[in-house]
Amino acid sequence: MEKIEYFFTDEEIKEQKKKEIAERKLKQNTITKDMYGVKIAIGLAPKILSDDESAKLLLDNTNSEVQVVIRKNGAMYFTRRKGSTVSLLYVAALFNGGGCKAKAWAKLYERVTSRNFKKVAEEIFDRLVALGGE
Repeated sequence: MEKIEYFFTDEEIKEQKKKEIAERKLKQNTITKDMYGVKIAIGLAPKILSDDESAKLLLDNTNSEVQVVIRKNGAMYFTRRKGSTVSLLYVAALFNGGGCKAKAWAKLYERVTSRNFKKVAEEIFDRLVALGGE
């Protein structure tokens, strides 16, 4: 049997290290809360990670039913765990956004940084109270 060796370029190694650092940053900038029997995770995603990559990391790290990915420019991406019945369309509508039951988008009209992330996340949770009684 022939032995196969894999070689990575310096650029590929640098890119992988950047992604690993970004994943750690996302993990550090994540807040979870149980609301109405639904675990929600909100995370501030670094630019290098896509919305779907960030949402999957939130799901994997928190076992949340709903994941909210926030970008520094205030863009929000909502997704849910497979099998969930939570309609994200209603969630996004609270922020003047749209989408469908499984994925939705909205925009906050403020810049979000690691310094104000916790405050912004709490404001998001406060707005979600409008969906039902706690």
